[in-house]
Amino acid sequence: MTTHLKNPGRHYGLRCTVGAIIAGGLFIGAAAADQHASQEELVFPLDEAPAEALAAAQAAAPDVTFSGVDVEVEDGVITLEFAGTHANGQRVEVDVAQGWRVLEVEDVIALDEVPEAVLETLRVQMGEFAPTSVERSQRGAVTVYEFEGVGDDGRAVDIEVQADGESIVVLDDQET
Repeated sequence: MTTHLKNPGRHYGLRCTVGAIIAGGLFIGAAAADQHASQEELVFPLDEAPAEALAAAQAAAPDVTFSGVDVEVEDGVITLEFAGTHANGQRVEVDVAQGWRVLEVEDVIALDEVPEAVLETLRVQMGEFAPTSVERSQRGAVTVYEFEGVGDDGRAVDIEVQADGESIVVLDDQET
C-alpha cells in the first residue's frame, strides 16, 4: 500500500518540514495519513529538503533541474520524491529513501523510445492496449517500463514490463 502524506499541518495543527519528517521529528503512519488526508499532496519547496538527499537525487540524475520534493510513506518507509525536468522538458522523478539511498529514477518518455522486446511483450499480453503515458524506471540495476492506460474492460490499468521483455505485471489502477 502506498500512502502520500497530505497537508498534515492542516490536520495536526503544526508546520512540518522535510527535515523534521526524515529526522523522525514527525512521523505519521500510513493508516493515519489515509484516514486524515486531504486532496493536496504534501509538497515542499526544494530548499527545505535535506542537502544530502538532494545531493543523492542530483547524482542519480545530473542533467535534471529539480523543482520540488514531496513525501511518501509506503509500508512504513519514508521516501522523498524529487520532481524535476530534463533540458528537453521531459518530467523526471527521483525517489530517495532514508539514508539517502536512491530507490528509483523515473523518466517520462515517448513510446518510440521503448525497446522492441518490451513493446512485443505488451502487444502479446495486452492486445490492443494503448498507453496514455510511458515511463522508464531505473531501480538499481533493473530497468522497467511503466505504462498507464485503459484495459479492454474500460478500467484504468498500470503495466510494468522489464527491459528484456521477460516479465510483465498488470495492476488494476485502483490497487496502486
